[in-house]
Amino acid sequence: MVEPELSHPKWNGFKKALKASGLEYSALKLTIACNYNHGSFQSGDKQHVKCDALRAYLSSQPPEYYAEQAEQIAFDRCQAVDAAMAKASLEDWMETPLIKNRGRFAAALVKNKSWFGMNSCFRSLIADWTIQEEKEDCDYEMRDDDDEEDGNKAEPDPKLTKSELYKMYSGRGPTKMFADFMGDRTLQLDAIIIVAISSPLEAEYSADLEAQRSGAAGLAEWAATRSSGSDHWW
Repeated sequence: MVEPELSHPKWNGFKKALKASGLEYSALKLTIACNYNHGSFQSGDKQHVKCDALRAYLSSQPPEYYAEQAEQIAFDRCQAVDAAMAKASLEDWMETPLIKNRGRFAAALVKNKSWFGMNSCFRSLIADWTIQEEKEDCDYEMRDDDDEEDGNKAEPDPKLTKSELYKMYSGRGPTKMFADFMGDRTLQLDAIIIVAISSPLEAEYSADLEAQRSGAAGLAEWAATRSSGSDHWW
């Protein structure tokens, strides 16, 4: 039996680090973005509508459009720009994971004690960031008008709570919120920092779960090592 609660201190350490680093607000936005990708729908019809809108938008783009986006996509995926990426096509974009499939519901993973599952969602978000940004540009046709209207407005200070953030976007809808988040490359950098810095804790957590699956002998050894406080980076 696997009991994530036994490794809850690692998650507490992660949350304390978020607070100390001032990245809690970014984590909130990123979680909302992941939940938006999952959607509140069951039938998948909205996902099909979004894919159709992106396909129609990309169909009108010249071949050099994909080459222009290649460098940014390479950054998203921490890869070097290669010839294949520069020659990507409409179908290549449509096959990217967060376009082809619904995203994972980050908030539910945390509530169900799947600690650090949120980071997995963030990694998926980072990898397809540019494509999602372009997708939301074509989904949200009034974005340019709204940006012109709101362009001189600074982000409210202090940072907003989740309910205050939703209230700020009341009447403009979740698509506008997601489009703004995807248009914020600083938010992407914060996501990269969160995932990278928390990776040692995430690895320790994964090792704990594997130890709990390893049978009575392995579990006893893990419990003894854990209680002695040895062989850990902290």
